[in-house]
Amino acid sequence: MAKAKKKAAKKQTGKATKKKTSAKRAPAAKARGKSSVKKSAAKKSASKKRAVKKPAADGVRLGVSIELDTRLRNLAVQMDLSLEEVLIQAMTEFADNWEDHMRTVRNLNASDDRMQLSVPDDDNTP
Repeated sequence: MAKAKKKAAKKQTGKATKKKTSAKRAPAAKARGKSSVKKSAAKKSASKKRAVKKPAADGVRLGVSIELDTRLRNLAVQMDLSLEEVLIQAMTEFADNWEDHMRTVRNLNASDDRMQLSVPDDDNTP
């Protein structure tokens, strides 16, 4: 009967009345609104979109001291080359020198039958 009275009162006033929630239901642990799971998923998808838009690195990324950076830039200006050309030349020369050194050391270690040179002491000479 109470429901019938509420419906009749609603029709008369034209206003909606609030419905009370059941007393058995526990209060919400979190504030209502958008779920935090959805927010993190949205953040992840946005970060993925940004990552896709960035061009992929196509070389070596290297941090050097300010002093070395200045020296290399000065050399580039003096040689009338770009900084990239100077860096490529420097790295090529470094690799060539060390590969040659490693090859020499490997050859010396491989051949134990090499000739040994000895220098006489100054004390033994007449």
